[in-house]
Amino acid sequence: MADFGFDWDDDDGNTSFSENNEEKQTAAGAVTPEADEANCERQQLPPGVVVHRVAASDKQANPDGTTESSLVEAMVTDTAKEQEVQTLEDAEAAHMTQVEIFTQRASSMFIFQRVWAAKEAERLLAQESVSTGLRVLVPAAMRLAEDRELFVRETMAQNLQPTLHFYYANKSAVAAVTAEAEAEAQAKAGTQDDEDGEPVNLPPSADAFGAWLHRVLLAPHPSVSLPAQRAAVGLGRQLAFDAFHTEIVHGVVLSL
Repeated sequence: MADFGFDWDDDDGNTSFSENNEEKQTAAGAVTPEADEANCERQQLPPGVVVHRVAASDKQANPDGTTESSLVEAMVTDTAKEQEVQTLEDAEAAHMTQVEIFTQRASSMFIFQRVWAAKEAERLLAQESVSTGLRVLVPAAMRLAEDRELFVRETMAQNLQPTLHFYYANKSAVAAVTAEAEAEAQAKAGTQDDEDGEPVNLPPSADAFGAWLHRVLLAPHPSVSLPAQRAAVGLGRQLAFDAFHTEIVHGVVLSL
């Protein structure tokens, strides 16, 4: 076989050219894979974030890479949400009424709590008095139908017909309930704890309820407007013929 001038070492076959080249690069100060990975992590991390590496002894003791420090994750503390969770827990422990719990959840900062309230409105409207329904439940449902979160608005729109039926079926009592609420507000006025007390809830007027229903029926999202429109049409099977044509056909549809 021809000799091309290469001095092959047949006695030590374990040393390859690539291994010798890697040793030379490492000895000359070349970047190792471990150092290159660390540099990439430092470049991607935001200022002030420190990476804690697992020692080799920890890796040997835990082959899967699980260490005591890796089990501790950073948590963002939200004082307002923690306080609300504690309030809900206290409410259940204090045996609050269903309406009080509903009101609290309807105004919750948690989306799933407001969704729960949107689904629960129908059951409470069938159980509570006309005064409670007009002063508490209906206004809460109106707010949920225009919630800042689309998912909450969609849920309320899908459960909107009981609220519409309750209001129009008891529309004749709105004036009496409003007078009752105003009398209650006057009775509380001037007391020592008036400033710290809860505001008196008034039922929505016919004009306010109609304007709200217009906004929901013409909502930009079809997932909200279509269920609301079906709910309005469905009132034809629940309200009397004259009431449906007066309140819905003429009062809502023709006024759009």
